[in-house]
Parts: sequence; C-alpha cells; structure tokens
Amino acid sequence: MLVVVLSLPRSGSSAIGKILNDSGVEPFKWKDIITQGTSEFNKYGYWEDVGLNLINDNLIRAAYGQNSSFLHTSSINTRNSDLNISDSFFFDIDEKTLQIPTDYTDRLIDYTGHDWDVWGLTRMLKGNKWYKCYSRFAVENKNSLLASINEYQDLLLKRSLKGNIFIKDPRLIFTHNYWDFPENTKFIVIERNKTDLLKSIRNHYGQRLFTDNLFEGYSWVSNHFNYKISYQSFDDYLSIYENLIDPLRENSDYFFIKFNDIFKNDFSENLKNFLGINISSIN
Repeated sequence: MLVVVLSLPRSGSSAIGKILNDSGVEPFKWKDIITQGTSEFNKYGYWEDVGLNLINDNLIRAAYGQNSSFLHTSSINTRNSDLNISDSFFFDIDEKTLQIPTDYTDRLIDYTGHDWDVWGLTRMLKGNKWYKCYSRFAVENKNSLLASINEYQDLLLKRSLKGNIFIKDPRLIFTHNYWDFPENTKFIVIERNKTDLLKSIRNHYGQRLFTDNLFEGYSWVSNHFNYKISYQSFDDYLSIYENLIDPLRENSDYFFIKFNDIFKNDFSENLKNFLGINISSIN
C-alpha cells in the first residue's frame, strides 16, 4: 500500500509522518543525494523525500509558470490532468537565478525573522548544498523532469507491492492530479484552522508573506528557497487550495483530518479503520 499525505505547509503532516513510521509504514526515499534533518520547526523530522520536493517544485513551475510555487499559487486555477510542458522549460539554482541580498547574512532577522538562514539562500551559493540541486536530481528540464517522474512512479508501484510506504510533500496538493499513483493508494489530508496556519507559515517562511510589503529593491515579500514569493492574499491562497481539494472530500480513498484531532484519543482508531493497519499514537 502507498499512503500519500496531503496538506498545505505547516499543517501537521510531519506529525502524521511520525505516526505512520512508528506504525510500520516506511517513508519512501528515491535518492540520497541530499538529506533533510530535523529543525526547530519540525521536532518529529520532516519525513520527506528531497527528490520528490524538487520534482514537485519544477512540476509546479512547468505547469503553472516560473513564478509559481507551493507558497505562491495565484496561477494555479485548474484541475487539468493533461500536463503540457514547454520544450524550452528549464530551471535550476545558480548564479543567474539565485537572488540573495548583499546584506543578507548581516540582517538575517530582518529578512527571515530568525538568526539563522532558514530561507537557505547561503546554502545555494556555488559549492554549497543546494547549488544546482535540480540538475543533480535530473529534474531541471522537460525531458529530465518527465523521465524522473516516470522513474519515481515505477519505483513507488514496486515498493508499494512489497510493503506499506508513504510519501509527504506540501507541494503535492498542487501537483497530485499530474501523478499516476498505484491503485493501492490511500490519501490522508490534514487541515489546520486559518489563524494558526497563517501564524505558523509566517514564522517559517517570513512575516511579510501574504502582505504587500515588498523588500526594498526586490519584487518579493519572502525568498525562502529562492522562490521569490510576490504578494498574494492569504484568502486567495486558501481559496485555490479549496478549489483543488473540495471535489475529493466525498472520495472514499481520502481521509480528512483536522490538525487538532491528530492528538485526540480516537484518532488512531479512525486511521486504523481507514488504512486497515494498527496505528501507533503520537507521543
């Protein structure tokens, strides 16, 4: 069985990842070129496959436009499952695309709200962890991206036939209609109340997110992971999510859960009934 965890960022998917892992459902890993550890934002770990993150990053760019990301979705207004990628599509992080202010390291708190580089921009400079990361995972252009998606899907099918696995990525909300998941796939959708969600997203990705307060000299309110995120209202962001997810609420393959309900006593039993396996409680 394959379990796909869907959520907006900062909605509790990492807690679900821990529950699944503790219950014997293993996180699927594609390549170990770059790994992702814990941070102050995710005490349980992220339980995410970096390769899947990068595939979905460029899948969003290819499907909806170069300025689109899972944090800026103003052009994501369709459920079309036909993926038409331009032959000229290309994106990677290098000297041409990286936008890092000259005073960035001196003003980390002003930019990110934290005293460390939570946006990751210094780790995108030449010779560092994220430099040309899309090319390293072979997802940087149309042909490599489509080939990697097909490879990933084939591996998911083979592994899901051998045992229970899961994948999670907040980008999947906006791309999962383009994926061909195995027939034995179950979806868990986590939702969080609007006030707490906005507070957590801004804490992680920048306090100016979903405002029109651009940084001086730039067209963005946040540049987490070099996304160059321009203004979009939070209500608009949520409405696009609702447009994508509402048609799935009555689908029996989708299990919807509120963030606060994850920590209630009956959650494990409800998830057990949905997945058909014993579920560990979160500690």
